[in-house]
Amino acid sequence: MAQLIYFSLAGPTWTNGTVVNQPIGNTARLAQLIGQQLALSPVSIRVKPSYPCDYSALETRAQAEITHWPTIVRAPKVQSTIIYLGYPIWFGDVPPAVKRWLTSVSASFELRPFVTHEGSGVGRSLQSLQTLVPQAKMTSSLAVRGGRVDRATVAVNHWLLGFE
Repeated sequence: MAQLIYFSLAGPTWTNGTVVNQPIGNTARLAQLIGQQLALSPVSIRVKPSYPCDYSALETRAQAEITHWPTIVRAPKVQSTIIYLGYPIWFGDVPPAVKRWLTSVSASFELRPFVTHEGSGVGRSLQSLQTLVPQAKMTSSLAVRGGRVDRATVAVNHWLLGFE
């Protein structure tokens, strides 16, 4: 049995070179697509307070969270040996909310990361994951450009085939 856990931001986001307002974040949409393929319900990591709706204020908070990790409101418990973990690349790395969640995890599991980005690919996030959860067995990752999530079915299916 596997779990599908993700962190995503709705609202203003940088997509295809411009700021757009999205009711559902790119990573959440990718998690939904993966969940459909695997017949799994995605579970989100949530923080408090909520993120601002203004992009400039969001950037300021995101910068501050690099050194002052946010408080987790909803922290999924690891209940499986396989974790699909999704997150947007945050200044080239794992978002602080995901880092905070991972530091609370002590279970051993196989980690299958998937990310959304706007040009950086996985950045340095895989190295961070290995540092944060050294007990996890890392597998291949999936990186999808945020502006292309709606056209990522073939990439998702190809990635998932690698685990069969």
